[in-house]
Amino acid sequence: MPTITVNDDGAVLYYEDSGAPNAAQDYHTIFIVHGFIFHGGSFRPLFTHASSQRLRLILVNQREYPGSSPLNDNEMSNLWSQEPKNQAIAIGSHATELATFIARFIEENNIPPPDFIDGKVVGGISLLAWSQGNGPLMSLLANIPPSTDHTSILLGRYIRTVFMYDPPSMVLGIPSSPKLVMPVHDPKLSEEEKPEKFIDWVSGYWEALRTPDIITTEALLKRSDVYDSTGNHKYLNTAKKLQKSEVDSLVAPNAYSRVGATLSLAHEVYAKSLRLALFDTNGHWDHLRVVAIWPDMSVWPCLLAFKGLTEMLQDRKNDGAVKRELEIVQLPETNHMYHYEEPDKTAWKRRCLCMCDHRTCKCCNSICRVIFPRLIR
Repeated sequence: MPTITVNDDGAVLYYEDSGAPNAAQDYHTIFIVHGFIFHGGSFRPLFTHASSQRLRLILVNQREYPGSSPLNDNEMSNLWSQEPKNQAIAIGSHATELATFIARFIEENNIPPPDFIDGKVVGGISLLAWSQGNGPLMSLLANIPPSTDHTSILLGRYIRTVFMYDPPSMVLGIPSSPKLVMPVHDPKLSEEEKPEKFIDWVSGYWEALRTPDIITTEALLKRSDVYDSTGNHKYLNTAKKLQKSEVDSLVAPNAYSRVGATLSLAHEVYAKSLRLALFDTNGHWDHLRVVAIWPDMSVWPCLLAFKGLTEMLQDRKNDGAVKRELEIVQLPETNHMYHYEEPDKTAWKRRCLCMCDHRTCKCCNSICRVIFPRLIR
């Protein structure tokens, strides 16, 4: 079971590795951080074509998930504390461990650094965080160590692109109405029911809201499960399309009781991370491109997050602060589990979600096809 030690207490993070593409010395490496309850295994389907597309995919399991170390008593105390300063310590520790993992993996596996060959940018790494995994990712970007720090220098040299894949509002510090309730916070459900209901809810296809201006509390409350209203199997809840044994191989229900606090920390903790990560960067790692990915049939916290992120981007546009390049990309007719669903190869348009520094498909069309094969006009 492959792991890397990430702190002085000997804690480890488990990972799955698609492996270096055969005979390729200029492949691109993508580190993927999973969300809540679903662990890194939910991204295994992407392994199938990674090598042929000169990609190496690393699925990292967060603490308390299969193969990774549980949190110790002090770490649990900070995470579940009611004090924002202690919560910030908890999230900051997760971010530091993630940075340590990536740096050590790069060094131990001789990952090719970014280079420019035959008019193309090759090598280097991207970071992709899905759902709740965006919490530690934003904290990592918000708390970049001094420029003399070895890890900071190494990651600054290697990271080319950061993908915020369908983050929920709470891990960006975006408040929501108390009328909007996730299954894990539903007082009508027993503690045993909450993880199961969450798995079904988060993998559903919900009525699309395709522009931020129509994403309101009232509109989110009125949304229905599209399969329930149409009977169209295309929109059947992803988890219900799978055998129980397959679902069980993708989830860690016990994470609910251990690290469920990551979805209910003080808004100010996550809001500060987001601000420093994207909008007040002071020029740290200023070459990074950030792409926020918005499946428009996802669950309400994720739609609310992209409404808030869009508004922040507009509000901060001309304020003079040093910001990262941020692009928000909508994926129509997709849900929170898009990476696991059968990709639609016919949905190509003119502009792609590139996994490199280019704005067209000319240099990296094949890479785009493997990870998120949707083009948005």
